[in-house]
Amino acid sequence: MSTFLDNFPQTFQKPLYAGQSIANIPSSVAQMLNVPFEGLPALQEPLSGIADIEVERVLLLVIDDLGWILLE
Repeated sequence: MSTFLDNFPQTFQKPLYAGQSIANIPSSVAQMLNVPFEGLPALQEPLSGIADIEVERVLLLVIDDLGWILLE
């Protein structure tokens, strides 16, 4: 029996919630601002390279229309 996921291209990659997904962005922003945060860890290297830059403000615009968990 075919499932919804069978229609995805072979190149499709499942999100990596252990450090390389949109869910890790809040912790990365908190790290950049040097504020405490409880939740998922910050983005893994090399994605977190911007964390070394001194910042005072961060504008984060997130447009996420599709959750992987809803597809499973």
